[in-house]
Amino acid sequence: MLRKTGNCAKIRRRGPELGSRSDIQPDGISCATEEVMKRSAWIGAALALSGGAVSTATAQSIGYLENTYVQVNLGLGVAGESDIDIVGPDLRGRIDTDLEAGPFVSALVGNSYTSGLALELEGLYAENDLDTDEVSRALQTDFDVESRIYGGLANVKYEYVNESPLFPYVAAGLGYGETQYRVFRDTGSSDGLLWQLKAGVAVPVSSKVTMDLGYRFLRSPDYETSARVNYQGKLYDAKFKAATGVHTLSTGVRLAF
Repeated sequence: MLRKTGNCAKIRRRGPELGSRSDIQPDGISCATEEVMKRSAWIGAALALSGGAVSTATAQSIGYLENTYVQVNLGLGVAGESDIDIVGPDLRGRIDTDLEAGPFVSALVGNSYTSGLALELEGLYAENDLDTDEVSRALQTDFDVESRIYGGLANVKYEYVNESPLFPYVAAGLGYGETQYRVFRDTGSSDGLLWQLKAGVAVPVSSKVTMDLGYRFLRSPDYETSARVNYQGKLYDAKFKAATGVHTLSTGVRLAF
């Protein structure tokens, strides 16, 4: 007699001589084998699904990283300082002045790679007034100073793409720019080395659009001019030399194509 228990078969046979009943069953190997095979199939399916999910996530990350993009940033130069040297006959001084908040704008084009590295070309403009009230009182003259910085830089950036919605990045840039200063009501300019350090967070909105929240320190070329300075009732022919560093906060939109 054949009776099915679960998914395994038991064979029940009545003994011919004594009328007794004996159960003859498989030794359990076939049932165990069937159970192992069934569980293996479930595990394999689960691994296949998880592997597919990982592959999809990896493909999405690679797709995000491998692209060419353009980006526009708007922000404020919120802090910074300008080191000003004033040198003349019987007159020598160094003044550290703070920057007042001013507008900042930049635009860039870049190309990113699967390693997380990206190469960018960026053009920027920054404008700030310098807080010179104390200097004006000391020199007994109107010592207004305005700073304008514009130029182009080549940036190297590393962006860490991960499973979170925030992708942090760091970058450094080196380039050539021009600084304009309005000092003693005269405007002059000087060009030279321009460099910056950047850090921030990229927030992908879609596969093509990313928001950018960033910080940068921008160092302008040195500027030098000369002017007549009234100091303690005396006029001096003085040289004015300045170097400005600006701390900037910005928000931007990146478009991949």
